Amino acid sequence: MSAPPRPRILDALGEELVRAAREYEANHDNKLGGARRGPFGRWTAGRGNPRSRSGGAAWRPVVIAVALLLLLAAIAVAATLVIGRGDPIPAPPAGAVPLELQPVAGTARLNGLDVADPDGGPAWDVRTSRSRSGAVCVTVGQVLDGTLGIVGLDRRFRALPAGAADTCSVPQPTGATVAAARELRGGGSGSAVHAVTVVDGVVAPGVRSAVAYAGTERRALKIGPDGAFLAVFAGVPEQLRPRVALTGAGGRTTVLRFADTGEYLAQDPSGGTPWTIRAVTGDAPAGRRCVVAQREAGPDSPPPLPPGGPLPTNVGSQPSVPIRCGLPGTAFLDVRRFVPRFTTRSRGSSWDLHPARTITWGAAPDARSVVTIAVAGGPARRVAVDPRSLGFLMVYDGQVDPAAVRVTVDGRVIAPRGAGVVDGDGRPVARLPIPPWRSVASAVAAIRLPGAFRAVASSVALPRTAADPTGGPRWALRAFTGRETSQRGKTTTYRCFQIGLPGPGGALREPLVGGGAGRALALTFTDAAQCTPTRASTAAPPAPVVRTSVRDPEAAEPHVARVVVAGQLGPGVRRATLTGLPGGPRRLKLGRGGTYLMVLGPEAAGRALRVRAGGAAVVSKAANAFLAPAACRLVPGAYATIADPDGAAPWVSGSSGTGARRCSFVGQLVDRRLAVVDQGDGTLRPGPYSYARGSRHLGQTGAAAHVDLEVEGTDDPATPGLKPATVSRAQIARRTLPGRTFVSGYVSDDVVALTLRTPRDVRTIRPAGGTFLAIYDGRFYGGEVVATARLRDGRTVTVRRPVS
Repeated sequence: MSAPPRPRILDALGEELVRAAREYEANHDNKLGGARRGPFGRWTAGRGNPRSRSGGAAWRPVVIAVALLLLLAAIAVAATLVIGRGDPIPAPPAGAVPLELQPVAGTARLNGLDVADPDGGPAWDVRTSRSRSGAVCVTVGQVLDGTLGIVGLDRRFRALPAGAADTCSVPQPTGATVAAARELRGGGSGSAVHAVTVVDGVVAPGVRSAVAYAGTERRALKIGPDGAFLAVFAGVPEQLRPRVALTGAGGRTTVLRFADTGEYLAQDPSGGTPWTIRAVTGDAPAGRRCVVAQREAGPDSPPPLPPGGPLPTNVGSQPSVPIRCGLPGTAFLDVRRFVPRFTTRSRGSSWDLHPARTITWGAAPDARSVVTIAVAGGPARRVAVDPRSLGFLMVYDGQVDPAAVRVTVDGRVIAPRGAGVVDGDGRPVARLPIPPWRSVASAVAAIRLPGAFRAVASSVALPRTAADPTGGPRWALRAFTGRETSQRGKTTTYRCFQIGLPGPGGALREPLVGGGAGRALALTFTDAAQCTPTRASTAAPPAPVVRTSVRDPEAAEPHVARVVVAGQLGPGVRRATLTGLPGGPRRLKLGRGGTYLMVLGPEAAGRALRVRAGGAAVVSKAANAFLAPAACRLVPGAYATIADPDGAAPWVSGSSGTGARRCSFVGQLVDRRLAVVDQGDGTLRPGPYSYARGSRHLGQTGAAAHVDLEVEGTDDPATPGLKPATVSRAQIARRTLPGRTFVSGYVSDDVVALTLRTPRDVRTIRPAGGTFLAIYDGRFYGGEVVATARLRDGRTVTVRRPVS
């Protein structure tokens, strides 16, 4: 977001006050017979009436008072211009929040922490409360005029609901009852602060001090009356790797890590996601030890491509450098410049379209070795040695010349690719020429993909249109022929169609969530609703494409607006029927190429619609039938519900079954049915977001105590170079991140409490009905999720899941 214009009211008022004061002095100087200021600001009389001296002094306090009042008024007006007031953020519906997350009225209070905002907005604080189940609840926000809320991306302050909390946790005897490191988008005022990381929580009664670390910062934290602590840092968790050290009365210290597993880290020169170095064991040549460096996953890695640019299939990989190996007890290293490039095949290590970097990596004889690195005769800098891999790493901007890098280990200069240095296959490392520096933009400009999809201009037509029975604008179907050439030169021809709102000159535009037309749909494979090879031959016709639109996709209880059904059966089809409708089958009106388009009311939502072509008994597959088996359904008491971070339809995680078939699922709850709402385009997809077949070992006790843990996330709605990021109204108000991450699972009946440790927070919950669910905005880029279950007999069961 661009920075809003700086309010000039204070400058203007200040100039006016100075002008008025000077005019007042000049006028009264003449009236007072030459009265003037002395060297220390005191008034001295002129040659006129002696009484004029006291008369001038009497007016001065009045001028000062008026000036102060005007200044205070200007400050108040300026503050109003900078931070406006928005509607309060609504509380989630009662059914979307379990008892353990529902604060009891009258138990909430601010802890008076008053932590400064990195962007100059209102100070931050923590509101603590108690839930209906006795859990400790935490809500973090900014305080304006005694009200807890949040300054949105539009610079408007919105109060947070008193009946909701960020998270709740069962009270713990030691360490922290609850702790979190949450990222909030934007800086509110649009300054250089693009995001903030809020580290907060509540400590156990015995904790006496708390210290937060983030990047190179260290902050001693104030502990509030309810044990709350808080720190706000500029940046994102993946870059800052925050952690909190809690020290009890006996001197014992507990360290809580977020987005950080304690691995070796080296900073990236851009200040973004750091790098790490790891030991390579399984693929190491005999008698050698090996290390490999790789950048950690993060929101700025890999970089997005320019709008409209191509999307290479392997651009999503993290940049890594080749494996380097040497003899045990010796020092070895390599120094190389890596520049952005694109290849259709990645072999082991890949750089792709990442910014150019000059990297020094290797290993020392032992963890106590002293490693220093200097560039071009500059001062030597000591580099830490990873005690686990004995590796070391330094990352520079790619414009640093590798030949100018000088490395010493225990006082001895080590030559890159020296004697005994081999690659991962045991071969001596070749002395490769240093590639010239290049930018990502220059690499993107050089990409020429052979398999480009091209639409045949003469084939474009709008064979079908349909009125909207709910009163919306008319819809249209656009059909065209496209050709794609493979890398081997083979051309495939497709029949494609799109659906949207018609525009002038045969244009087709994407429908907007609130009605009307948005961006123009391009004649591409990506923007097409369906593309079928012309040579494809199947016994059944293609399944219809169904677009179910909702009027209020950001609401906690969205409602279906209309259902659009479209398809293309091919030029040889003359008759077709749509089945599965509430009123029985309906004959389809076919256009050119066997195209059809229907706009139906909300009653058609969630139906298993099929197409019967040519009057034959063979019908298409049901639309959306691939989403989940019939066993996936809501069973009372067998699923957990939790509110969406943006206030949209709540999410559920549960288990169900039909006969011997079992299903576990995650999805949203819409009209008491499983569905998923896309807030970006305002569409609804029936069925769960994800599911898995099989038993979940529910109801087992004793020796068969079981904890099943799943970690998954939604796709980021913004695809680099293909689909730009969109920010919803809820994300503007709450500053939440796109996408979702779910931590869900099932436990046996003898689990009385479950502690979840994620890259985002630490909390202890009581599973209900053998299931649990935690949801986070954004995604986890690394680390692991640990679930520790406490059983009735005092034993514990721990399950770990890496974040992919």
